[in-house]
Formats: sequence, C-alpha cells, structure tokens
Amino acid sequence: MITLLLTTTVVIYGFKFHKYESTQSELVNEINLKKNDEAFQFLLKSGRNRFYSKNYFSAYSELVLSHKICSEDKDVINLLIETSRALCQSDLKYCEALDNYLEL
Repeated sequence: MITLLLTTTVVIYGFKFHKYESTQSELVNEINLKKNDEAFQFLLKSGRNRFYSKNYFSAYSELVLSHKICSEDKDVINLLIETSRALCQSDLKYCEALDNYLEL
C-alpha cells in the first residue's frame, strides 16, 4: 500500500515537473524570439540610416548581421544589394557579394 502511494506520488510529481519544464522551455524560446526580433529591427533601422547617410561600409556590416537573423526579409536584401553596389565601385569583394544578393 505504501509502495503504491509512493509510486503514485512520484508519477504525479514527475508529470508536474515535466509540464513545468516544458512551459519553461516555451517561455525561453519566446524570449529568444523577441530578442532576435528586437536585434533585427535595430540593425535594419541602423543599417538603413547609415545607407541613406552614405556610410556604406557601416551600413553593409549591420545589414549583413540583420540578414543573418532574418534571411528572407526583402527590405534587408534590397538594401544589401544597393549597399553592395555602392561599395563594389571601390572594392571588388563587394561585387561578389552583390552577385550573391542578386540571386536571392
């Protein structure tokens, strides 16, 4: 009888711990997604501002980082194309990057 009671108690607490662990994991994922989105928005805004200020090298660096966070964002891709095009005039390595971004 005591063994059955202990076994039942362990199973119940094990289930509650698993549920807690699952909920905790979901909360951590949600926080990470929010942080990624905040970083993406910051980098995109900063990269766009630097691009329009003709600070192409800094714009390119920040846009590349934002592209790593969200590689399918059309605004980032278009800005990377324009920034690479501007930088390509003085450094051929950006011409390669331009070709890569044009393929996306």
